[in-house]
Amino acid sequence: MSRIVIDLPDEDLRLLDVIKNVQKKPRVEIIRAAISGYLENNRVSETENAFGIWQLENGDGLTFQTALREEWPQ
Repeated sequence: MSRIVIDLPDEDLRLLDVIKNVQKKPRVEIIRAAISGYLENNRVSETENAFGIWQLENGDGLTFQTALREEWPQ
């Protein structure tokens, strides 16, 4: 597991401590759960992560290239 350092506004840290005291859990456990939930709700598929003309294409690049070249006059 990697470590990171983050800066939080004082008010966020205060609210986090309130949650920590109510739930009787370590702050780090609450932060990990929050990040995991955020990542799950904001997951990006490989297709959404693509760019340009390939974003909307399914299949092999060579097949796509061949189809484009077939449109050209001989």
